[in-house]
Amino acid sequence: MLKAKTAPSLAAALGRAFEAGSITVSDTGSGMSAKDLADNFLVIGTASRKREVEKALARGETKSPFLGEKGIGRLSAMRLGERLRVETATRGELKLNILEIDWSKFSALDAMLDEIDVSATTGGAKPMASWSGTNIVISALSEDWTKPRLKEMAEYDFARLTDPFLDQKSRPRIVLFWNGDRLSIPWMDRKLIDHAHARVEGSYEINQGVPQLRCTLQAIDLGYDHPKETETAVVQLPDLQAAVIGTSGELQDLALISVGPFKFEAHWFNRRRLGEIEGIGEMKVVRELQEKWSGILLFRDGFRVFPYGEDEDDWLALDRKALRRQGYSLNKTQFIGRVEISRVANPALVDQTNREGLRETQEHQVFLRLMQYVIQEQLFRFMRHMDTQYKGQKVDLGEAKSEIDRLAARANDAVRRLRKFTPLEGQPTVEELQQTLLEFSEFAERARRRIEEVEQESRQMIEMAGVGLMVEVVAHELARASEN
Repeated sequence: MLKAKTAPSLAAALGRAFEAGSITVSDTGSGMSAKDLADNFLVIGTASRKREVEKALARGETKSPFLGEKGIGRLSAMRLGERLRVETATRGELKLNILEIDWSKFSALDAMLDEIDVSATTGGAKPMASWSGTNIVISALSEDWTKPRLKEMAEYDFARLTDPFLDQKSRPRIVLFWNGDRLSIPWMDRKLIDHAHARVEGSYEINQGVPQLRCTLQAIDLGYDHPKETETAVVQLPDLQAAVIGTSGELQDLALISVGPFKFEAHWFNRRRLGEIEGIGEMKVVRELQEKWSGILLFRDGFRVFPYGEDEDDWLALDRKALRRQGYSLNKTQFIGRVEISRVANPALVDQTNREGLRETQEHQVFLRLMQYVIQEQLFRFMRHMDTQYKGQKVDLGEAKSEIDRLAARANDAVRRLRKFTPLEGQPTVEELQQTLLEFSEFAERARRRIEEVEQESRQMIEMAGVGLMVEVVAHELARASEN
């Protein structure tokens, strides 16, 4: 472009620069033959994958050959750029199968479809004899894919594309590059999950045609003194029918079985009690990390099902329910969790055509109601039970003094660090904050002493009442003796 002398030459240079950008998506899967390209890839809405999945189900296989019924086809690629090149081969083939499409040719008003040749050709040799897979190259891009944009996608979209709860070695491997530079895809630190304040884990199982819901509930730190407690709840068919099916007649009992088995876990965080975690960072970092991974996500065979768990998606109706409740408000941003389904075990839970959620079926409704029952009823009931047992119990003043001293030390340390980074004109404000903390500590100490005095007075009153009662009894006996 720097060498362009005229407007036409500059326009031509800009056009070449525009066409130079590309997006390449590569995999080392089963690949496609020339026949597959013609009969499946180039056919809109083909049922080829559905047929293969149904064959796997009929054979009783435990793993599906495909995640869903559709792949990312040429129409999806068309939205990204005007040109498409597919390089693919199966394991038994010797050469690559090539398909090239120039979408701009279809924009010509006088062009006839039969005049535009779209067919697969035979290319060069495969990278190696045993190689199979597909490279999809999209060029003449419709948008500008900058490095910051791709890094943002890596931080959020790609990080949650595969199940972050899985061990790093078990997760499907995805690698992301921008102009040859590899971009890191974050993984979730299990230390964060270990510091949840409450959780529910469990499974929905179908044994010999009888459904059963099993939940393990844990209360770890609900914001007041209580022991760590664990409860296991097993919900049998009659209670499932009452909680999920109801009496409206909208759902059939059979859907409790045809929905299929699944597993779940949801970890609840009281964000006000989140503090520093060794190995992760200080309070601010921990809170940001919890917010980043928040949401209860849905995964099929280890891959994300959208839009469940997105910021704008409230698929478990947690926020709506919280608005109508007093006490605990179980909001979706307080949770980090997942639900695991599979193509083989849950064949009735299939994606919509636009991949924006599961199809509206009886099984889908049962699935939603089961998960809502787990969070809104089972976990909420358990936490309220803990409140009834332990919240508001008598405070141990010795522990209260230790806690006040610990918090005061943390606050003073924070003020000292704040003073180092505060410019001279802001020092009076820091001093005022330091004085406020000192006055608060003194007030807490006075309150503690007064509570001790009140408790002492209460004990004295109880003792005096006991003495008075004894005097009354003795006087009554003396009077009766004197009368006799």
